[in-house]
Amino acid sequence: MAKGDVFFANFLIKFGPYGNLMDYFKEIVAPAFFDEELSREYGDTTSYFLQNVIYLEDIEGAGPAIVGRLVKDTTLHRDQYFDPAQGLVQDESDLESAPTSMFCILLRNHKIIYGYETRFAPDLVAFKATLGKFVREKHKQYCRNISKSMKSEGYSKAEIEETFPPKPDVRVVELASRDSISQFISQYQVLRKIDVLVLDKNDENGDLKELYKELRKRKNKLSSRKSRVTHYSLEGL
Repeated sequence: MAKGDVFFANFLIKFGPYGNLMDYFKEIVAPAFFDEELSREYGDTTSYFLQNVIYLEDIEGAGPAIVGRLVKDTTLHRDQYFDPAQGLVQDESDLESAPTSMFCILLRNHKIIYGYETRFAPDLVAFKATLGKFVREKHKQYCRNISKSMKSEGYSKAEIEETFPPKPDVRVVELASRDSISQFISQYQVLRKIDVLVLDKNDENGDLKELYKELRKRKNKLSSRKSRVTHYSLEGL
């Protein structure tokens, strides 16, 4: 991971088969981004948290966006180092480090622009894990608030749980460029089979919207988490 590298990906939050990111934006998603007390611990010396998160009504005509920074606060530990004259020298030492990445989530089409600000910056996998934890925490908090309010009104436990939104599923799917796909295909002399996975996604407009809508309808009817469309030719595609 090099300083200045930029990546593009789909940013998906699903609440069951039908709930999307914007359906619970105010209640769950936004609080997951803007609660500065949230953090994700990794091991004994590393924690991830968000910083300088802001909401923009419109970002250069692309619609509303959430912009911020993911911080990896960690401690690097050294047991020894190499000296040309002395060889390996035992010398324990700690160094505080906080590499960062910047993100911009476009809420209109659910895309994320993600860039490394420093060397050893947290990658998209770390971003997904961190946001996933934060969204799950805010989902639990939202359900607790509903439960507390409805209990005071005399509702039963079963009635209360029926009002809970489904558990969230956060996904970050990096986008493949046309060049990267062409480069991958060019490795094969004959390409006989192509599998297309149909995953749950947020609602968005696009050239293939109706096709994906029909495929997802059939997938949901079968209670399938993912579906596969296969193209095959013995002579090559």
